[in-house]
Amino acid sequence: MVEKIKLAAMKRKVDDEVFTGRNHSEIILTRPKGDLCGAEQGFITDTNRFVGRSEAGEIAFFAEQIDEPTNQLFSEDITGDWPWAKEVIADLQAENARLREENRWIPVSERLPKNTDDVWMCSIKVKTLRKAGYGFYSKHCKKWIWFDRHGDKPTHWKPIILPEQALKDKQ
Repeated sequence: MVEKIKLAAMKRKVDDEVFTGRNHSEIILTRPKGDLCGAEQGFITDTNRFVGRSEAGEIAFFAEQIDEPTNQLFSEDITGDWPWAKEVIADLQAENARLREENRWIPVSERLPKNTDDVWMCSIKVKTLRKAGYGFYSKHCKKWIWFDRHGDKPTHWKPIILPEQALKDKQ
């Protein structure tokens, strides 16, 4: 198995204690001011070995984490290949998909809102927005009620999320 670079690391010279993070800036910012003065910047490998920037460059090149050899590896050179980066990207993509679904315009042909829930509504005819506004769908009357205008039957709707509700949802 080929050894790979796993995390950025800094080794304090006073006691050889090693601190790790996604990059060297993150390590510095999470430590008390002056705690890492004179610390050696390097990396931790997947065998939990601390290596300096020069050896890290060789390891990353032979592990195909970087395209060209270097005698001074920087955390920015390989972050795209780090397991944590892939996990963070996957989490962000999942959250992005969830938010897109949560905030999308829902065709009325797909489903109707709950009875009397206020919603944003719009009427689209042949790829042109004709009317937009807010109102609700009355299941009792079986019709859309516009608050701010009268007109066409809506083709799409989405929930109105008020700031107070959004704040409560986050708690």
